[in-house]
Amino acid sequence: MCRMFYIGANRPLSSVDQTNQVPDLGVTQIIGEVETCVRSVIAYPFLYYVASWQGCSCGFYYEDRAELEYGLSEIPDEAVCATCRDYWQRGYNSVQLLGHYLNEQVQLGSITLYVAWAGLEGKPIKHQQSVTPKYFGGSAFDPIPEDSLLTITLDR
Repeated sequence: MCRMFYIGANRPLSSVDQTNQVPDLGVTQIIGEVETCVRSVIAYPFLYYVASWQGCSCGFYYEDRAELEYGLSEIPDEAVCATCRDYWQRGYNSVQLLGHYLNEQVQLGSITLYVAWAGLEGKPIKHQQSVTPKYFGGSAFDPIPEDSLLTITLDR
């Protein structure tokens, strides 16, 4: 299964078409059955699905670059190393683009980010915290646990 990110807001947000121009981030309004499940957790009128470079939200992750390179030093196959570096870069890009997107959107008011496993949306929240868009970056970015609800607020 895949990790899924959903954003809730009191106003319409900008969509991001995941094309060749912006392949590492997609933001689309959700409708249908999944909307009902997400709405049971997020009380905002506008709901969006957020996709990473992988098309799901699993790609919002990257390890520390030094740790990656250390691990790759043990692998003799340069093609495998190149693929791993490409995946690292795409994950890094997805997280950075998400942080920039959230920074733009939060200027007009707080928004929430809900993380769930695909098909299990609507389960009770296990983790809650308030973060700023700067949370989405750094030397590494670990996966956000499922059943998490993050309130995104302005950087201070």
